[in-house]
Amino acid sequence: MSQNTHSLDIEFSDNNILSSLFGVNDINIQTLEKINNVKIQYRGNKVKIYGSKTSIKVTKNELINLFEEAKKGIEID
Repeated sequence: MSQNTHSLDIEFSDNNILSSLFGVNDINIQTLEKINNVKIQYRGNKVKIYGSKTSIKVTKNELINLFEEAKKGIEID
């Protein structure tokens, strides 16, 4: 990764909701990566986002918003 690549760690409170957030075969994560030009890695309830500062900020906000929607039972697709 280049010098301009940054990273951010996020920890979510409910591991079970993350599976619906990430989607089947992580399709939702792959979509976010393409749209925001970031790389997302996760293990358990911890998510790490790599990319430019701006892209990371946008992706973090999107993930948090989608997580809140998934907590309400809304299907993420």
